[in-house]
Amino acid sequence: MTKKIDEKSKILFLLDEAHSLMREKKYRAASSLLKKAKKITHKNSVVLGSLARCYLQLGRLTQAEEIARQRFAHKKDLPAYIIYTQILLTKGKLAEAEVLARERVQLFGGAAAYGLLGQVLMTEGKLDEAEIASRENIRLSKNTAALGLLAEILRKKKRYRESLEVTEEVTEKNYSIFLCRAYCLMHLRRIEESLKSFQGAEKELNSGKNSQYADSFLRLHAGYIFLYEFSSGINIEKAKIREVARRAAGWLKACNESTIGTFQQSDYRNAMQLIAKNGL
Repeated sequence: MTKKIDEKSKILFLLDEAHSLMREKKYRAASSLLKKAKKITHKNSVVLGSLARCYLQLGRLTQAEEIARQRFAHKKDLPAYIIYTQILLTKGKLAEAEVLARERVQLFGGAAAYGLLGQVLMTEGKLDEAEIASRENIRLSKNTAALGLLAEILRKKKRYRESLEVTEEVTEKNYSIFLCRAYCLMHLRRIEESLKSFQGAEKELNSGKNSQYADSFLRLHAGYIFLYEFSSGINIEKAKIREVARRAAGWLKACNESTIGTFQQSDYRNAMQLIAKNGL
C-alpha cells in the first residue's frame, strides 16, 4: 500500500512539473519528465495524453501517434478523441481522422467537436460539408477559433469577400486570422493591405503567444513570395514588397525540405519556382 502511495505521489509531482514546462513551451524537457512517469505506470491517461501532445509539438509525429493510440486504447474519452484526431490530421491520415471526428460528434457533441470535424473535412477538400460543420460550430459557440475556421473554408472556396467579412467579426486577431486575411486580400489585388496582414501574422508568430508549427511559418514566407508575384503590373511601391520577398526567399532556401508538412509541400514548391523566376 505504501509503495502505491509513493508511486502516485511521484507521478503527480512529475505531471505538475511537466505541465508547468509545457505552459512555458519547453516540450522537450516536459517529455523527459513524462517518460519517467510513464515508466512508473503505463495506464495513466493524463501522462499518455500529455506525452502525445509534447511529441506533437516537437514534430515527432510517429511517437506522438503511438502514444495517442495507447491513450485511446486505454480510455476512449473526450481528450483521447481530441489528441488522437489532431495527430492523425497532422500526419495526413485523413480518412482515419474523419472517422474519429465523426465518432466524437456522435458520442459527445458540442461546438469543439463540430469544429474539429470541420477542420478535418476542410483538409480533405470536402468544403461544402466542412462549411456545414463549421456553421454548426459557430451556432453552438461563436469564438475566434470557430470564426477563423469558417473564414478559412470560405477562402478555400474562393469566396474572398465573405471570408474577410467573417474575419472582421473577430475582436482579437491571431496569426491564422491575419494569414487568412492576407491571402484573401492578395487574391482581391489589394496588395498593400495584404502586405500589412502578412506582417501582422509575422508579428504574432514571432511573439510566441500561441503554439505554432513550422508549417505556419512556411505558409507566411511562401505568402510573401506569392504577394510579390501578384503585385506585378499593379501601380504600388514595389521596393518594400521586394525587400520582404527577398527575406522570405532566404528563409525558404534555408528550409529543410524533409521537415515540411504534407499540406505545405505544394506551397513550398510553387514558392521556390517563383524565387528562381524572379531572381529573389
